[in-house]
Amino acid sequence: MSAVHPPRWKTAIVVWIAIYPSITLLSWLAGPWLIQLPLLVRTLVVTGILVPLLVFVLLPFLQKALGRWLRAV
Repeated sequence: MSAVHPPRWKTAIVVWIAIYPSITLLSWLAGPWLIQLPLLVRTLVVTGILVPLLVFVLLPFLQKALGRWLRAV
């Protein structure tokens, strides 16, 4: 039995709903500290925080909360 995947545009919206506030909050909280770092290190720190947060916390939560909408045709 194969899983039915939501349309890509819905997946993109869910990812955006997760990532936009996360980046905004991280920039607000750690921005003054992060801006002092070289660009490559800053990007490493930001992605090192956000990717696990998205994969293990935010996306599973949003997929569950928006499951009915995601599966609707």
